[in-house]
Amino acid sequence: MKQIVALLTALALALCASAQVPADSVVGRPATAIAAAGAIAIAEGAIAHTVAPQFGATTLAEPGRGSNAVADVAQYVPLVFPWAMKACGAPTRSGWGRMAVSQGFGALIMAASVEAVKRSVTSQRPDGSDWRSFPSGHTAWAFMGATATAIELSELSPWYAVGAYSFAAAVAAERIIGSRHFPADVVAGAGIGIVSAQVGYWLGDVIFGSRQLNRISDTTGVGPWQVSVATGLNFATNRCGAVRLHPALSTRLGVSRRVAGGFGLGLSAELLSEQLVVDDVLQGPRNSLGVMLAPSYTVERGFWTFDATLAGGMRCRLNLDNAPAIASSGTTTAVGRLEAGAAVALSNRLGCRAAFGYELSHYSYTLASGAASSGTLGAVTASLAARISF
Repeated sequence: MKQIVALLTALALALCASAQVPADSVVGRPATAIAAAGAIAIAEGAIAHTVAPQFGATTLAEPGRGSNAVADVAQYVPLVFPWAMKACGAPTRSGWGRMAVSQGFGALIMAASVEAVKRSVTSQRPDGSDWRSFPSGHTAWAFMGATATAIELSELSPWYAVGAYSFAAAVAAERIIGSRHFPADVVAGAGIGIVSAQVGYWLGDVIFGSRQLNRISDTTGVGPWQVSVATGLNFATNRCGAVRLHPALSTRLGVSRRVAGGFGLGLSAELLSEQLVVDDVLQGPRNSLGVMLAPSYTVERGFWTFDATLAGGMRCRLNLDNAPAIASSGTTTAVGRLEAGAAVALSNRLGCRAAFGYELSHYSYTLASGAASSGTLGAVTASLAARISF
């Protein structure tokens, strides 16, 4: 039932976003790509939610603590930002009325979709506080606002889109770290937020046509540099001894440069948040920080680019909180990842990339009972990224 509800929601939103729109619409050319990206995220979250080992966890290792007041406010910051910039005199894509209608439709569609799925899919939160875990409403609000900011301001400066999506990814990570959501919840929420914003702007374009539409010209040109903000899931392919891994949330901030021909070189920082199950008891999240160096090769085909990346680096595990069954989980480990991706240009500077890959890393656990295990952990990776060119 969980998969069906989430996939139907994805399909409905994707069909709306892929409809025929005016030629000057922000979602004219990239509508199908963005709808597909959001639908992939929702389906990805639904699949992870279904196969995740927390369904075998009958006991929670920590009590409910309630929502974080900072996150309750932060979820709306990306949505408010373009309004504040416009009030300060910055040129936005839409006039006041057009922006209000577009974002109003997006917010209504997003809120209705999230609430419908929450009511249909009764999933307990990691902290056990209630049964409204899937999907994450905070993440949906944050990514809807980030997409609206990117639409309104990315042609003025691509850094607005970088900042907005980075902020939204931080909100998603906080929901994991604070034990309010599983990784699958926030990935599905991000997909709903992205697609809802696009559907809202499509409706605004249909209603307003060319009225209250500002042409923001960017004459600085696009250089060889790219900055990307990615959110995705890592699906472990094997157990770590007595420890089972929930699909982990991966949030990455990366910079890359074209070197020669199709070859490029990138550097990324990554926050990985994993939740562990020991003897059917869900432990607190284990968070890791990583740095990866990634040579790549890219082929361009019109608005589309296809790439292959071989990344390697180190991952440092931070403290493991609220995990009484685990005495220690190692400190640093080498990581290698092979990844293939496809990206579509949404504007002169802004693009959207989906990628799948496989990574290998080392694990080491010592349980409170004294049992120890170590070995190689494999994981299938899936991610969606906003990519800005300079």
